[in-house]
Amino acid sequence: MENKELELRRLELEEKKTEQEYLVRLKEIGLKEADARRSRWSNPLVLSIVAATIAAAGNAYISWLNGSNQLAVESTRNAALRKVCTTGLPHAGPRQCES
Repeated sequence: MENKELELRRLELEEKKTEQEYLVRLKEIGLKEADARRSRWSNPLVLSIVAATIAAAGNAYISWLNGSNQLAVESTRNAALRKVCTTGLPHAGPRQCES
């Protein structure tokens, strides 16, 4: 009888131990998943790719803006030169009107 009680007690303790190990492993898995989600965005490679993308977009915008401004300056200059050439102002030499 004592042997059966000891065996039963041992099985109960083993079952409790197995259940506790299972719960600990579930917590470990949850922590690893949370760490994997968090570390994805704090990874230096990801951060450098994001920074390079932002810098490239900024450079593209500045290049477009400079081109637009240069085009506006050139068209204004050409319009002013045409006006001078058509009005025949005395200080507008033939060299300016030829180009």
